Amino acid sequence: MRSNQRVKPTAAISCGRIQHQAAAAYAPSVSQTAMPIFPPIKSALYEQLRQVPASRDGGLEYRPCAVTLDDGRELPCVYVVDRKSYIRVWGVYPEDDRGKPSVPIESVRRITDSPNRLPARLANELYRAGESGMGYTVFTVEFSNRACQAYLTGNAVDFIDPPTGLRASDAVSVRPHEGRQEAKQRSVDYYWCLYDGVENAG
Repeated sequence: MRSNQRVKPTAAISCGRIQHQAAAAYAPSVSQTAMPIFPPIKSALYEQLRQVPASRDGGLEYRPCAVTLDDGRELPCVYVVDRKSYIRVWGVYPEDDRGKPSVPIESVRRITDSPNRLPARLANELYRAGESGMGYTVFTVEFSNRACQAYLTGNAVDFIDPPTGLRASDAVSVRPHEGRQEAKQRSVDYYWCLYDGVENAG
């Protein structure tokens, strides 16, 4: 079971245009009731989700997405994940964990690949290396211009805030567990979005 501790992002770190304060808009309260009910994902949305290259941490497949909500807002950093796969690894639902802001799948109208994600092959390399300590991961990313940036994240490592003038897709290599002293940037704000099955699936 995953540690539920997440490195708390600072207010100065952003994911695209979404600031830490924006995450509070969807921050759930701790539930003391039964298991939350998650609706199925619509088949059209599921097809969009399948187009997002997956990274994998053991038995959990991550698809780091950007989503458009039904009110027109865009969230550039969202993990859209099947409920059963999620709970097997993390052990507690986002709605029951104040450290995991979430957005309901029924509010999502469009899914695309996130502009703030590491290339899947690099994220997979970090997942294979495992966490650097209890509940956190340290790693250094080298970009196409040979610039390097060290990051400190929780157990989910896909989303990064690249140096000025670079994109996350410009990352060319990672060095797991390196850069502990140089890590000035923490995990960018991201959301979880869980669904339970696929609507109209045969």
